[in-house]
Amino acid sequence: MSLNSICDSLTHAEKMSMLKQPKQKGEIQCPPQRKRKKKHSHSGPRNTALTDGFTVMTNSTDPMHLAESTNAPHVNYSRNRMYKFNDLDPGQHRWITGAHPEVLQPDRRVVLGIDFGNISGPLQNRPMSLPRRMNSFNPSIAAAPAGLCPRCKYVAAVRVEPLHQCDRTSPLYLDRHRRTVAATAYFRGTALVVLDDDLRLLGHTWLISAPKHHIDNAEVLTRWTVPYDAADNFAPPWLVRLLDVRLFNIEGRLFATYACKACIGIMLIHVHGVATPDGGVRHLRAFRQTDHAFSGTDKWARGRNQAFFEGRRSPGGPREVLVQPWLGLVGSFGAPEWTKATHLCRELWRHSCGTHPRGIHLTLATIANRNINQHFTVNEKISVSDYRKRLYRKKQPMFGDFSMVSNLSASLSSELSIGETVSTTTNLLRIGRTVNGARCEALLGIGHTHRGDGWCLEQKKRGLGCNRVPISQRFRIRWGFRYTQFLYTVDPRPPYPVLALSHEWCIASSQDPADCESIQFVGGAALRNASGGSQEVVVSYGVNDCEAKLATFKLERVWGMLKARPGFEACVLPSGY
Repeated sequence: MSLNSICDSLTHAEKMSMLKQPKQKGEIQCPPQRKRKKKHSHSGPRNTALTDGFTVMTNSTDPMHLAESTNAPHVNYSRNRMYKFNDLDPGQHRWITGAHPEVLQPDRRVVLGIDFGNISGPLQNRPMSLPRRMNSFNPSIAAAPAGLCPRCKYVAAVRVEPLHQCDRTSPLYLDRHRRTVAATAYFRGTALVVLDDDLRLLGHTWLISAPKHHIDNAEVLTRWTVPYDAADNFAPPWLVRLLDVRLFNIEGRLFATYACKACIGIMLIHVHGVATPDGGVRHLRAFRQTDHAFSGTDKWARGRNQAFFEGRRSPGGPREVLVQPWLGLVGSFGAPEWTKATHLCRELWRHSCGTHPRGIHLTLATIANRNINQHFTVNEKISVSDYRKRLYRKKQPMFGDFSMVSNLSASLSSELSIGETVSTTTNLLRIGRTVNGARCEALLGIGHTHRGDGWCLEQKKRGLGCNRVPISQRFRIRWGFRYTQFLYTVDPRPPYPVLALSHEWCIASSQDPADCESIQFVGGAALRNASGGSQEVVVSYGVNDCEAKLATFKLERVWGMLKARPGFEACVLPSGY
């Protein structure tokens, strides 16, 4: 009998026992067989638009499907992911308005559960780009653009990536063997979802925020870009990502802002789709028109959070796009002049058509008086109209020229001096009520602060990086936690002072009505007409960098939480503003 035959007749345990015994002269020894790793197969249909045999781009039940409901389950979190309000020492912190924070139970809570399928990326980024499920969080809700579809009431931008903080299963907490991982290694993108009046999902697609870099048939199979004609739930691009995008609607047009440390910026977003017989939407596309991006680099306006709103400088004057980067500070991008422009969608011309098919004529809402940006005219070869050239020569105000309007921050310093950074969070929402028979209005905003610093923030204070995390610190929250929010109103008339503030609060957790999750990031607010002629505020918020949720609060309840500042009222008579 051969040596191989003898070894094949032995079990793995017998072979291991032989190895442990000292070898005698002439005695044979059989090495144990190595266990072969099982190859995991990914069930479900492939995206038929992309047939590369080496990558799996998306693996949802139907790659081109649109979600039909938001009845996703709530996530239950461990104790270290909760605020632990019962353990809070009332005298430990200073609070806005001096009142202790409140745990608010919403009138209704909805989970934005979206099936993005398994998403994978470029081969050179593996294993980080291997097919994996994605988490979505930090949603920003706004009114849907005019004419999208009969049932389209709201849109929301949602951050999508695998680096969640739900629990220890996140790639964020894996041992990277002390390797520095590139920022583009993992997928991080922004999806845009469409909701009906009852906050049910009608559809979703991926936001194409940089058409030149996102759309290219030549790079589709490598997973860096997407093809022309992509719509709905296509495999998203890996290049040029924007995080924590926040939406706001002005005159039926959709704008977006995003996190930026050294600037303040907005861009015009076009959302197109085909209405279905039941009033829904399919063939959904969302993209930025390249030369409709505007920014300012003024030091006083820099920050990760800004609150945009629409306002006038004088009664009956033009409507301007205003922004509040910090409470008490207001700047302006100017007043847009709207017109229509028709573009021929050509091959390699991605600036005005997004992923629409080549060869069609596409009519878009355009800002006729937008400023002249040398990057777009010189680098991107985008032409400038005679009207814009004439405005520029005459030094007329043009949309996108950023400037300060008012600075009342000093008057708020004592009220907001709580030892923590106080930031604006949502774009401002115009609300109103009847007071003594007259219409009283204000701009409603939601701000936040946090009183916990995770590992990365602690390292930043020491001037160190946080890519290499010690084992003892690996499962800690990485960034800020123990978030609380507060409401405030702004006068819609210049100089736009803050009128009223609420006490701090957080939204009650679904698993514990007396406590909140440690990370709650409110990214948007919208008005909704409720039954009986009343209104409610729909708040979109992210939970623990893990979930995207919506919560509703009666508008009367919101007014009741606001406390007017000395010398002000919570709302004012609009008087043409």
